Amino acid sequence: MTKILLSLFIFLFLINHLLGQTDKDSLEVKLKIVSGKEKVDVLAELTEIYSENTPKKAIDYGKQALESLQRFPDDEIEFKALYALSVAYKELHEYKTALEYGEKARELAEKMGDNEGLSKALINNGGINYELSEFYLAVENYFKAIEIFKEIGNDQEIANTLNGIGIIYWYMGENDRALEYYFKALKVFEELGAKRGIASAFNNIGIIYRDLKNDDKALEYFFKALKVFEELDDKKSIANALNNIGIIYHDLGDYDLTLEYFFKALRIREELDDKYNIALTLNNIGETYLILDEFERSLDYYFKSLKIIEEIDNKWLLVNILNNISKSYLELGRGKEALEQADRALATALDIKVKGLISASYITLSDIYSQMKDYQKALEYHKLYKTMSDSIFNEESSEKIAEIQTKYETERKENEIRILKKGKEKQTILRNVLIIGFLVVVIITLILYKSNRLRKMLNIKLEKHNLEIAAKNEELSQLNSQLHHALKEIKNLSGLLPICSNCKKIRDDKGYWQQVEVYFTEHSEAQFSHGICPDCMKELYPEFYREKYNHD
Repeated sequence: MTKILLSLFIFLFLINHLLGQTDKDSLEVKLKIVSGKEKVDVLAELTEIYSENTPKKAIDYGKQALESLQRFPDDEIEFKALYALSVAYKELHEYKTALEYGEKARELAEKMGDNEGLSKALINNGGINYELSEFYLAVENYFKAIEIFKEIGNDQEIANTLNGIGIIYWYMGENDRALEYYFKALKVFEELGAKRGIASAFNNIGIIYRDLKNDDKALEYFFKALKVFEELDDKKSIANALNNIGIIYHDLGDYDLTLEYFFKALRIREELDDKYNIALTLNNIGETYLILDEFERSLDYYFKSLKIIEEIDNKWLLVNILNNISKSYLELGRGKEALEQADRALATALDIKVKGLISASYITLSDIYSQMKDYQKALEYHKLYKTMSDSIFNEESSEKIAEIQTKYETERKENEIRILKKGKEKQTILRNVLIIGFLVVVIITLILYKSNRLRKMLNIKLEKHNLEIAAKNEELSQLNSQLHHALKEIKNLSGLLPICSNCKKIRDDKGYWQQVEVYFTEHSEAQFSHGICPDCMKELYPEFYREKYNHD
């Protein structure tokens, strides 16, 4: 049986360069008028913008930036240029060069202590390792990136990377570990409400169930994925889902539906110029025609696929297409050509150390030698196939996968229960808030009522106090008037008083002479009583004086 290829969803989180043409044009204009470090920065920006869509132009700008950085060193600008150059070379499928620049970017991010930059570099390098079929290195880079994402609290990238790890384990033929990481990713995606991530996890879980020959379950997950991708209007992902649904119909023996879904996927992929997935779909169409005994037509699609695979240098796909071509040759009775392709497939599979591909190559060689009547070699390769197959999937793995599925379903239900509990808790909190709010309003109303009543009482007391003050003011006014009058009188007695030097009469302001006692009685409140001083008594009344003062 030939190998039919499914579409997986890998999130390698490269920087997004979907900037408008205006941004590119403005930077191109700016490049002509700036100099020094500012020019280096613009060169790095242009490298970043063009790295995915126009990689050759990006490489030209990136190399200019690195050259200028020798005169105007700046670690942040250098990281940007190195990272973008790695992305550009990856787009051109020059993976070894891409990895060289990616490693330089990673080292620089570590030196700067830039966790965000370091995580980007690790994910990028892991993606390149994956393209080079260096799966263990890819997983190692992804796990390092996850640790950084945990530190900075980036759950979205954690889920994306878990999904990517699952894909790599699937490529390595470790279905139980692949499914474990897909469900881990799905759980985080569902918690985040990330539709694209949820759909990608659905798709990849469907692939595992297909490998486990549970076609109903696989079809269920693929249709779930297709529905979400159609909601998102994501053409590339729609094509992936269509391809995978076609594969399940192929497994079920409905080849009309198989080809219908494959050609739907191929049309979209050709519109998008998605070379990797065009090669994958061409392989699947070739495999379907092989099942229908249309061998020449099958080889035609296989070789179209092989041409693209060799261009993009993907060893995993290469092993699969070589095994498929060898089986087509075998069906046509062209054993020598079949053996050449199968030997090349096995050598490549052993080189990249992928159990599933090694196993597929063993059984292909076993079939070829059996048809060539070399039963000794046929048996040897069949034994190798059986040993490898048993190591990939055994009863223990099956039980573990069932356990993983059960664990996911349990956790999902528990999560739903938590959500419901949180909903009830929110209702309780809302009710309590309303009650507290009502009580607060009542308390404020009582406070305002008492405050108003107190204010009225204070106003009454204040009015009474004001009346008392007014009465006191009136009394003080009268006293002031009396004082003013007294002061006036005192003023009348002030100054020089003309007095007769003989009789001692005082002249008033009208010119009349008055006795001293009369004058003072009229001009003050003083009252006079008459008496006689001792000197006058001695002079006028000596007898009385002697009688009164005889003791002297």
